[in-house]
Amino acid sequence: MLREKIAYAMGDAGAGGIVWKVMCIAFPLYFTDVFGLSFADAAVLMLVARLFDVVTDPLMGSIADRTQSRWGTYRPWLIFGAIPFGLVFALLLTTPDFGPVGKRIYAYTVYLLMMAVYTMVNVPYGALLDVMTADDDEKNQFSAYRMVGAYAMGFVMLEAFPYLQRWVGGTPQHQYAMAGWILGGVAAVLTLVCGLLTRERLKPVRAERFSLR
Repeated sequence: MLREKIAYAMGDAGAGGIVWKVMCIAFPLYFTDVFGLSFADAAVLMLVARLFDVVTDPLMGSIADRTQSRWGTYRPWLIFGAIPFGLVFALLLTTPDFGPVGKRIYAYTVYLLMMAVYTMVNVPYGALLDVMTADDDEKNQFSAYRMVGAYAMGFVMLEAFPYLQRWVGGTPQHQYAMAGWILGGVAAVLTLVCGLLTRERLKPVRAERFSLR
């Protein structure tokens, strides 16, 4: 079980410790000072993304609960969502050579796509624990490993991100782009390992019918 607990922790190390941590600490300044959006555009983008989450989170939960495959109910979203997860994150940290309007369209499109892919991976990941074991002590242990993975990787990102930028060198746009590809690749690998090395032993309780109403 130790290998499985470590693998489960890798899921939140990739999603929470890398992707979400970088989105929290770097994106407000990245979009205005590096990418080139106005403060108003960046603020509206963050607001739209939060409203987008209000719809996508319960919708993804309903879809994931109804998934049936050879890999289980929730694991396929991690296995097949890992590469898009890392790829879209890398694209989000890439500054295209567009004009102001093109940049605005690119930022809104890729950021909302990032939120959708994050939800596609993270919601099934959160539900995965309930089908891995019915033992409450085991669940607590898995949860503890998950928290350690997320917080430890988050601390590493907080300390290492500026060093990574200096190591990459070049313009700020180049630094963020390369950091995006490197960290996106790591997040994708961690997510994939989590999906491949965990096991679903229980049948999920199917969610009630979801309605946008």
